[in-house]
Amino acid sequence: MSSFLLVLIIIETIGLFVLAFFLIRSSILYTKIMKKAELIARGDLNIEDILIEGSKNNAAIVANAFDSIKNNLLTFIEATKVNVITLSDAINVLSNSVSANQAGNEQIAEGVTAVAQKSAEQLDMVEKNVILIESNNVQVHEIEDAMHRITEKLDETVEISKVGMNEINNYSNDIVAISDDLSMINQIMTKFNDEIKQIEEVGDFIMGINNQLMMLALNASIEAARAGQAGRGFVVVADQMNKMSADTREGMAKITDILGEIINSSNQVNESILNCEKAFNKSRDTFVNVDDSFKSINNQSSEIQNNLQDISDKTERIVTNSKELKLHIDGLYDTSQQISEKTHEIAAASEETAAESSQISTNVSALSGMLD
Repeated sequence: MSSFLLVLIIIETIGLFVLAFFLIRSSILYTKIMKKAELIARGDLNIEDILIEGSKNNAAIVANAFDSIKNNLLTFIEATKVNVITLSDAINVLSNSVSANQAGNEQIAEGVTAVAQKSAEQLDMVEKNVILIESNNVQVHEIEDAMHRITEKLDETVEISKVGMNEINNYSNDIVAISDDLSMINQIMTKFNDEIKQIEEVGDFIMGINNQLMMLALNASIEAARAGQAGRGFVVVADQMNKMSADTREGMAKITDILGEIINSSNQVNESILNCEKAFNKSRDTFVNVDDSFKSINNQSSEIQNNLQDISDKTERIVTNSKELKLHIDGLYDTSQQISEKTHEIAAASEETAAESSQISTNVSALSGMLD
């Protein structure tokens, strides 16, 4: 459009130069003829002073001069008509082109202005996205730090659980050993009670022998009484036997009492051992449950640790992707800013072009009015 306008302006300028050339040439020729005629009329110019080419008298010279003027004027008029028509058509085309160019420039200016507004809105959106991405990066870093702290705590928990499991296993082994010892003591006490019962049986046997001795002493006393003076030795023996029997009975009574107390104490110890054994068995079951709980805690902690490690890896990938996205957004922001600046420059240039087109249209209208 601008090239076509430039061509039309050049054509218009050439036409004006041609028209001015013919006008100036005709005016100069006419002035010379009039001066020659005035000189001849006043007698200041002789015929001999005029250079004649193709003519022998003044009338022929004047006729030729006026014919030349006439022909020049006719040629000038025809050329002027053609030039005026051509120039008028060119001006009409130029006017239409300028009008179309002005309308197009106005539309371009409006479109560029709209694009500039959209570019500004896009730039604002990109700025907001950059701010959001930076905020997300900060939050992701905070989450990553929290995940690392949680992972460290879980590592400590796993280690503590392992130590606790080892302690519980050791304590459980100690309880099993104590329970085994108590079972062995219970067996020993049972055997001891059996041996005490055997001692009681021996005591009963001794008491039986003692009763038999008493019966023998009684028989000896009876026989000594029958024998009279001759049986006095049997009486002494019978008395000693009765005394020994009484002492034996008294000793066996004490032994029986002591054995009874021992049996009672043994029964109490045995009962206590049984209770301790039951308690230790119950404690062992409890510690087995606690050990299972620690194992479950350890397994769950390990699983949580693996999940946290997976989350940490994904978080690191998110951080990496966020950094790359921020770089792309920064590039998009710079590009959008450059587009916005270029769009504003284009809008300003379009407005200037529209103003120039309006001025050209005004000038063309004025020139068209002059030609009319």
